Amino acid sequence: LEYILAHMAALHEGVAGRSHVFTVRLEELARDYDGTVRALLSFIGLRFGSDAHEALLQDLRAFDSSRWSAAKLAASAHVKPGRSLGIGEHEVLGALRADVAQSERLANLSL
Repeated sequence: LEYILAHMAALHEGVAGRSHVFTVRLEELARDYDGTVRALLSFIGLRFGSDAHEALLQDLRAFDSSRWSAAKLAASAHVKPGRSLGIGEHEVLGALRADVAQSERLANLSL
């Protein structure tokens, strides 16, 4: 896990600021899912307001966990840290706490 997180941080730093890279901050996605997805769709060349743009946005709303029922959220492997890797939330958090500098660096990333 620590290797994966370090690799993700290095990749992010390596591509930051490049014109062909669209950065999505988790906070922005959580605060304004539709606006963030619209910006992403425009970045990849779909004309804002076009039928294709709006249809794809509508389809992608199914992945907005803030729109999910409590039951769907609880059952989701996607939103549970480490579940897909076979480790629990406490292990994920423990791995992050093990290296304070790494944790601080990861916490301040613009995702």
